[in-house]
Amino acid sequence: MERFEEDDDEYEFQQDNAPIHNSKATMSFFENSGITVMKWPGQSPDLNPIEHLWDELERRIRKREPSPKNERELAVFLQDEWEKIPDNIYQNLVLSMNNRVKAVLKANGYATKY
Repeated sequence: MERFEEDDDEYEFQQDNAPIHNSKATMSFFENSGITVMKWPGQSPDLNPIEHLWDELERRIRKREPSPKNERELAVFLQDEWEKIPDNIYQNLVLSMNNRVKAVLKANGYATKY
């Protein structure tokens, strides 16, 4: 996040509300670490930016010729393709979060003040 950080920006941690992510120990860690957790609708992991990055990575691996022949080769291909994903892909996913969250809230009948 340091690459995207500006002096006055604040960030919130987004997670999918799985029970383990909401345990007392996890929430205590967030609080003690000064991490603000975003209020997030349950069962919406598809909005998580990392899910879109996994899709991008999978598309890149499927285009590779020849295909990976074993787990070790797949690991090498994954690392190689991950490093090739342009910064603007990450930036656009992060910057689109606000609008995507608003759309989910609106679709679920919540008014947004942002």
